[in-house]
Amino acid sequence: MEIGKMEALPYTLAVIKPDTASSREKVENIIKRIEDSGLNIYERESRVLDKEDAQNLFAKFKNRDFYQDLIDYIQSGPCEILLLTMISGDPIRVWKELIGPSDPAEAKVKAPTSLRAQYGTSLLRNEFHGSDDYLQANRERDIFDFPVPVKEPDFSFDPYKITIESLMKFIFPPHLEHSNVTGRLDIFAYYGPIVNYHSVDLGCFCVNCSRLGKEKLGPECKAKPFKRGALEEPARRLLHEQEILDIWSELCEACKYHCDNYSHLPSGRNAQHLLTDIEITQLIREMNKNEIEQMLTAVKGSAAKTIILTIDLVEPDEIIYTASHVRSLFEDLDTDYFKRMDFYDMQKRVFDDRNARMAFWMSKITGAPVTNIKKKKPTDRKPEDISVTRKPMSLTQVEKPLTQVGTEWDTSIADQPKLGPNAQKVALLIKMHREGFLIGNGKDLNQVDTANNVRLLRNYAQGRNGSWNNYFAIKHPESGTTIFKRKHKK
Repeated sequence: MEIGKMEALPYTLAVIKPDTASSREKVENIIKRIEDSGLNIYERESRVLDKEDAQNLFAKFKNRDFYQDLIDYIQSGPCEILLLTMISGDPIRVWKELIGPSDPAEAKVKAPTSLRAQYGTSLLRNEFHGSDDYLQANRERDIFDFPVPVKEPDFSFDPYKITIESLMKFIFPPHLEHSNVTGRLDIFAYYGPIVNYHSVDLGCFCVNCSRLGKEKLGPECKAKPFKRGALEEPARRLLHEQEILDIWSELCEACKYHCDNYSHLPSGRNAQHLLTDIEITQLIREMNKNEIEQMLTAVKGSAAKTIILTIDLVEPDEIIYTASHVRSLFEDLDTDYFKRMDFYDMQKRVFDDRNARMAFWMSKITGAPVTNIKKKKPTDRKPEDISVTRKPMSLTQVEKPLTQVGTEWDTSIADQPKLGPNAQKVALLIKMHREGFLIGNGKDLNQVDTANNVRLLRNYAQGRNGSWNNYFAIKHPESGTTIFKRKHKK
């Protein structure tokens, strides 16, 4: 998403200073005054200003006598830092009028309803800051790393604009513990886009909620009488997103859960049918079978039809993707303001990735090096159409190494390959307490202070023997039981 394509909004930086910001009630009243004046809070942060931030904010007063007192006061407690905008109007002028003159004494006379007249106590503690002009506002916004405010574009539902969350709902539906990830990904690209529509035919809704959906669809939901010689439009069976939102408050919890956690692939006449799991599985199988047969024909000729009958048409484990692989596949695609990707960009990315996966699968079948066969009719393919290709993501992405768990240890009995029964017990205790040191005895757990601070806690992370955090001890300690504290490996 490029800011250049968005409409920038005018803004001002506002600061509520420590004496007033320390009162939640005062801050809430001020926020209400801000909103009532037509200003919008685009960004908000509450914290104690760093010395550098305070000096940059009040740089124009650097040579004034009160400069250091101002810096000391602004750092004396948390401030409320606000970036204020307006859809139409001048936020700098509106905020300046709302807070009033710099001197609270003058504000009480000239603008008795202003914020400084109400909360300010002196020129130093006038309790509010606002940008003087747009150049100053831009500089002050940058001090606090706030983004440039932009006007949110008008939202409209578009089936060809898809978020990664919607795609993940289709690939990993909640009711399937082990879904065919790469198969569903390919089906999405071949027959998509997927949509957040839901059927009123009891597949997505219960009986009562289905009735609500049909009432929402109205006459469009009813089948039209058949006319000889004419192809009538089929009845509508799917509720679109906005229609679901319209009846959302009346849906039961189970149907709300379905709408929140499932997306579907429409098919059939006028796209009024949602593919079931069985249909999707069959589509995946036929799609893979046809492509493998084409690839085999390119290298084996007429023998391909015989070979295809003898091989397993289930994807090899090596090219089954995880959720992180799917997210990585699309992470660099352009998105709009609402984090939606264009379906055709996603489709191209999946097709390119599928070529790599199918080439690897073909190499598993034939035992030949991984190759890529260009999309042509088998009779038109030439030797140069077959080339070495990249490997699937599941074979190229390496898990990030664990860096915070020590894996180098001094050799001990725990490292011996073969141990007797007694030695195994000793080795286990050494593994449990390796790199520990004594901080107390078991009987100390009878004391309240020790019992509250000593606990058994192990983090089973990757590493030779896992890692330990905080304190640990053997369970059911008695007199003579040792309590250890884990050393941190560097």
